[in-house]
Parts: sequence; C-alpha cells; structure tokens
Amino acid sequence: MELGPLPRTGLHTAIYFDPYGHQIGSALDWFARNRWAYPQLDDFTHIWHRKWVDPIYEAAQAKGITSWFDDMSARRGPASLLVALQPRDWITYEGIGPLVDPISLLRSLACDVGNGWTILPQWHGSDSPPSESLVAELEADQSNIAMPPEHLRVAQSEMFLPLVRGVATISSNVAALGAIMGKELLSLGKSKFHQIALRAAPNEPRPDILAFLSSRYCLRLDDVLNIEGHFADHILRLHHSPTYLFDHTGSDVSKLERFFL
Repeated sequence: MELGPLPRTGLHTAIYFDPYGHQIGSALDWFARNRWAYPQLDDFTHIWHRKWVDPIYEAAQAKGITSWFDDMSARRGPASLLVALQPRDWITYEGIGPLVDPISLLRSLACDVGNGWTILPQWHGSDSPPSESLVAELEADQSNIAMPPEHLRVAQSEMFLPLVRGVATISSNVAALGAIMGKELLSLGKSKFHQIALRAAPNEPRPDILAFLSSRYCLRLDDVLNIEGHFADHILRLHHSPTYLFDHTGSDVSKLERFFL
C-alpha cells in the first residue's frame, strides 16, 4: 500500500493497494499493456481539464512559473524535460543501480539526452535542493540543465507539468499525470511506470489511465480511515476477483469527482 498516483494539489489524498506488485509487475504494469476504449472517457477528459489542468495552470501563472518558463523556452527552445527527483536515500534509486543520488542522476541524464532536451530538475518535498555553488557547477558542466529559481526548485512538479513537453522520473507519481496529459515519458530505471513509458506516444493523452486510477486503482485515504470496513471490503474484493481492477464497466466519472476538494 502506498500513496496513489493522482495529483497532490487540489485533490484528497489517494492511496492504493496493489495485489500484483509494487514496482515491476504491478497492476499499472499490467494495465499499460491494454487500453480502455469507450465513449465515457471524454467525460473524464472534460472533468480533468476543468477541475485540475486549468486551475494548476492558473496557479503556475500566479507563482511566476509560466513567465520564467516562457523566458527560458525563448532562449533554449521548446523541448523541455521535467525531471522529478526522489529523495537521495530512497530505495527507488535501486531500480537504476548502486551509488545513485539526485545530482549524479542529473549529470548522467544530461549526458544521455544531449542537447535535444532542456532539463528542468525538481527536488522532492522530502529532500533539500543543492547549494547555489553546486547549481552553478551543474549548469556550467551540463549546458542542457536549466535550474528554476530557488523558490521553484522543490515540490513544484505539478505546476510545471502543463508547460513541459516531457517527463522523466524513476517512480514519481508525476509520471502518471504526464501520461494522462500525453507528455513524452522517460522512465529512469525499473518502476511501476516503466510499461506506460514504453507505450507512450507523444501528444497522445491517456484518459483511460485517469479512469483506471480514479475508478479502480486508487482509494480516498479519508474513506479508508473513516468508513468502517471500507479497506477490508476492498481487499476482499481483490482477493475474490483479482481481475476486478481491469474491468472498465465499473469506471464512473463520479468516482473521479469525489477526489477533488
């Protein structure tokens, strides 16, 4: 069980219980191989844009993110890659290899993608950003890294998401949001988003992922805590019917609306 891959901003906290696996072989891994296709997905897209994308874009404007981003893009080009980093001591780095930390990951990624991308790093809210001297060193050594201003370097990934062309991460939930919005995805190592990234097509939004997450995969944390037997009923349902998660007939836009504040 873990926090669910839905936005942290503007939504009730989501959790999931995955009977298939944590990273490799998870239900998200399985879902990526097949897509839901039915008319009601348009309703999910409409709600998603009206209640999350438009408000998050307005919030980014209010914080000065859009003006900084527009100026940066005018100088460097439009191919921006949001890199959602994990805290330096998190086990998710083992999906890439030993002795990896945010700075070494950024250096390696900058070399791998070359000048075709401008990398926009975002530090996790549980971690501290680098010192100004290290920022200057990074930007001098890797010219394709564009470091946002100091007050926009930590936990602002969701604000940057509508603006960027692509998303790179190990296991940040922003990967799922990027897939929903049709961003190019780069999966750094082994994670539950690896299969989605493999099948991601540029500029192809995935409202079926949104429907899957909100109607099947994720639960509202306050429901689990405050409704007697809610979580036990969910576990029993999955025990009796392991394929329940992948049945789109229970997908309902009202379930997505319940997540919004």
